[in-house]
Amino acid sequence: MNRRKYSKNSASRGHFQRAKGPYERQRRGFTYGSPHFHTSVNEDPLEGGSTFSGHHSYSRSGRSPHENDTKDKTLKPDVSGGPSKERYNASPLVRMIVTDLQPLSIIEGAGFREFMRALNPGHSIPKGISTLRSELLQLYESVKTEVKASLYSTNDVVLTSEMWTRGTEFYQTVSCHFISHNWELKSYVLETKDCTGKNTGEEIVNQLQTISKEWEIREKVHVVVMNGSNVPSPGWTYFPCFAHTLDRVFKDALKGDPTCEALLKKCRQVVRFLHQCNATGKLKDSLPPYELMLSEETRWNSTFYMLEKLSQQHNAINNMLSHSGEKSLRLNNRELSKINEIVAALRLFEDAAKDMSKQKYVSVSGIIPLVKLLKEKLAEQARKGNKVAEQLAGKFTQHFVRVEDNYTLVASTTLDARFKDFTLSGDSSTEQTRRKRLIKEILSLGKAGQSTCTTPVFPDNCPDGLWEDFDRGSECEEELHRYAAKKKIPRGGNPLSWWRFNGEEFPNLQRAARRYLGIVSTCPPTVRAFSRAGQVYSLQRLRLELETISVMLFLNGNYIFSKSN
Repeated sequence: MNRRKYSKNSASRGHFQRAKGPYERQRRGFTYGSPHFHTSVNEDPLEGGSTFSGHHSYSRSGRSPHENDTKDKTLKPDVSGGPSKERYNASPLVRMIVTDLQPLSIIEGAGFREFMRALNPGHSIPKGISTLRSELLQLYESVKTEVKASLYSTNDVVLTSEMWTRGTEFYQTVSCHFISHNWELKSYVLETKDCTGKNTGEEIVNQLQTISKEWEIREKVHVVVMNGSNVPSPGWTYFPCFAHTLDRVFKDALKGDPTCEALLKKCRQVVRFLHQCNATGKLKDSLPPYELMLSEETRWNSTFYMLEKLSQQHNAINNMLSHSGEKSLRLNNRELSKINEIVAALRLFEDAAKDMSKQKYVSVSGIIPLVKLLKEKLAEQARKGNKVAEQLAGKFTQHFVRVEDNYTLVASTTLDARFKDFTLSGDSSTEQTRRKRLIKEILSLGKAGQSTCTTPVFPDNCPDGLWEDFDRGSECEEELHRYAAKKKIPRGGNPLSWWRFNGEEFPNLQRAARRYLGIVSTCPPTVRAFSRAGQVYSLQRLRLELETISVMLFLNGNYIFSKSN
């Protein structure tokens, strides 16, 4: 099968201006004044069955992902009303194609048909792609109805916009996220649109508005997570993808160190040479059984993996290079020392990525504490003489400037029972201002399940009573005080489960928690956001039309299959 490497448009890898951090700009409000809108592009989602795969929602109810795999496998909408109908029963062939993101043309292959006949001579294989596409669309309409039913019951929706390329074509895949009535984070893939030639900030946001209207959630959306700046705001709050911002920190730090750039270029040459030797069988057993990977210039994690393996195997690699007559590629002690500095600094990012990747999506409630800890650890390494850590610390501060003053992040952190001490532990004027704004926000949202005051002020009290805001404000202050006094839960605990079992004690705060804890921190799922680079895709999949691509990614992300025996 012919394969081509996934290509990226380096011009579209830009992010936020270096003069101000992305979270700082969100705090001040995004403005669209520059014609140069840049977005990040990721690997082709049509590569591999794991991309966009998994459950339509990630349960934070305390069960492990493996438990979710073996229990309820039907997509159940969280509604007491709204549209609903029985699911279309797809054939095993359609489910295989959706699960593995296979091209519909697979059924036309003589080898595939022979294989199917060998498995079951009596099984009927569709004669043409049109029959298969018809069944696929029936399944799509059935699952779409279920997703709409699930969205029907929620008031607060977060959109994520992921840009990716296929050859020279640009695509935008939009997903939505919200917290269900039983306190589970639900995530659905909605649409995939062709953005080739129209990937400016204004056009991308127009796509988001169109999609939100088609799914009848326009008024429910309050936050959009995407890779870009200078976007026009239709009343939504915009957040940068945390994973992409880390890439920007790394890329900008490299620009300030020509020595580091030259070293990485040499390391890539070493890996390419070793790959060529391996392909021709020259390596044999001369190297330990570690995977050597080639890094991408714009991704910190691929650079970390490449340098880590080179550091672990440098003696064997140098010997191999000497025997092969490539002594100029040997890594000397000074270069090895620099490699170890880079690996030590990037290991902090790796630890953060591993922690975040334990869940399909991670709330922004952890950004303030995570940024604080990363700043401290980078500064600690810098004090010990690690120049790379010093450069990363400087760029990290630029991109994550004053995150503790970003109200949305503060509100989310405050309402996370693991991290609330980061924002509620003091009594300074800043903390008091935060509390007043949170109380004002809570008053505008209303209680969980109701929107009027419950404490009578006058005998014929009404929602617009003179003292309503005063009384509810006092009630919210008292709730916030009791919540702050509660013991925080361990970092590995489940904040959504905490609210599920303690929410009735804090009815006003509970409503705000459902809104702010549903804001995710990355555009793609964290496992893919922090995945290794170097994926390729099959040219066969270039035959897929846009409608089929959108349907396939929708079903791959939202349709759950029962395990066969």
